[in-house]
Amino acid sequence: MRTNKDDVDAYIETLPTDQAENQTVIRDLIKNRFDREVEESMLFSVPTYHIRGKMRFSVQTAFHYTALYLYDRSLLESFCDAFNEYQSGRNCIRIKKTEDLNQKINWILTALQNCLD
Repeated sequence: MRTNKDDVDAYIETLPTDQAENQTVIRDLIKNRFDREVEESMLFSVPTYHIRGKMRFSVQTAFHYTALYLYDRSLLESFCDAFNEYQSGRNCIRIKKTEDLNQKINWILTALQNCLD
């Protein structure tokens, strides 16, 4: 869902309940994992996260999935074998609505954090 909102809180308020909950879960996981190293903004009309001053990923929620878009292609390529279980394309990893979002995002963030360290 595209919006003209310019901050993440306002964006989340416009989403259907399930999508808003997914965005909030992901946002909390990112902030807890990267603490002060993360800055969030609204780019491309979706929440976008910068870590250590570099744009790393954005999150889009849809009816059937949540997509995590990676802006450093090498991060996705570094873990392409591990990410094979996910539907992916155009620098994104899609997590189906039926999957355990919390567990999957935690696993992906751990993999990304290890790559950034």
